[in-house]
Amino acid sequence: MDVERGERKVRVPIDPRFVWGFCMTMATIRFFFTKPMSILVYGSIALRLTGILLFGSGIVLYVLATRVLSSHHTSMNWGESIRTLVTVGVYSRTRNPQFLSFVLVGLGVSFVMNTWGFILLLIPFIAYVQLIVIPAEEKALMLAFKEDYKRYRDETPQWLMV
Repeated sequence: MDVERGERKVRVPIDPRFVWGFCMTMATIRFFFTKPMSILVYGSIALRLTGILLFGSGIVLYVLATRVLSSHHTSMNWGESIRTLVTVGVYSRTRNPQFLSFVLVGLGVSFVMNTWGFILLLIPFIAYVQLIVIPAEEKALMLAFKEDYKRYRDETPQWLMV
């Protein structure tokens, strides 16, 4: 379902992609310049394969979300006007596929590198997104699309594609 209505802008203090990049950079610095905190004493093949699967799933999810938004002429850039409510494709399974993809990539990297560092630095990212970004997005979407967004919000999970 595509709904086009008045333009609203989502305003957040810091672009979530910057926060995610900062967290991943800090985890990388911690990994390379300090003794890593291993998830397992001896890295297992299963852990690394799980990490590759999570990382790949995150990349695929991000690409799919970007393509769906692009095909509906909607931007993923915060601060730009919201013109269309996109509820198809991956957006029919989760309201926040791009944030979910960032978490999957972070978990995947952590598992492949067998370190808690990336997982620990995902916590501030998830908190920022959950407490600041998503409420701002939902407020703007509710103002722009009213009942259509309320119905979508009630039918579609916020994070998981369950």
